[in-house]
Amino acid sequence: SGLDDSWPRPHIKNADGSGAVTALTVLTDGFDGAVFPNEWLPGGKEILATVGHKDDSTRIRGSVDIWIVPVDRRTPARPWFETRNTELAPRVSPDGRFIAYVSDESGRSEVYVRPYPGPGGRLQVSNNGGTEPAWSREGREILYREGDRFMSVDVGPGTELTLAPPRVLFTANFLRFSREDNPSGYDVSQDGTMIVALQPVPRDPVTR
Repeated sequence: SGLDDSWPRPHIKNADGSGAVTALTVLTDGFDGAVFPNEWLPGGKEILATVGHKDDSTRIRGSVDIWIVPVDRRTPARPWFETRNTELAPRVSPDGRFIAYVSDESGRSEVYVRPYPGPGGRLQVSNNGGTEPAWSREGREILYREGDRFMSVDVGPGTELTLAPPRVLFTANFLRFSREDNPSGYDVSQDGTMIVALQPVPRDPVTR
């Protein structure tokens, strides 16, 4: 919907299935891209979204950035972190104080974390490439993927964010995702004891 039907825009519908599907108000001055909702911010009034701008955009041409989209259908969307690099896969910490995300600012994809809503600088989480960040449910651990390896970084207690060196949890050939429209292929269970992931299953050839 909006300027161009070929460019995705977020819509909202009641969880119980009632009511109509309604487009969120995301078009602002100079906005002309695709919006992929990622997850709710605490309070349930705003959504973290990955925004891809067109190559001829009047903002940052061809960039991929992280925006905040209000769901009141009146307040315009706004950029949370916008650069000429690619930023995607935002995941908010359980206490709502930090956002982990993926950026290629170093020349390859790495996982970083920044205070939300800010101000404050970013800390690098991964050190050998990283995608698909996720928080443990108690917020004391950040998980991410380094190829087929699932990595874990312990988060120290206290008001200041401190991160331990990454360690390998396990290696598994699960499906990998790191795109604007598909930022992650796994998640952590509510009790923190399991990782739920997608695994490719070969199909038997059809016998005729």
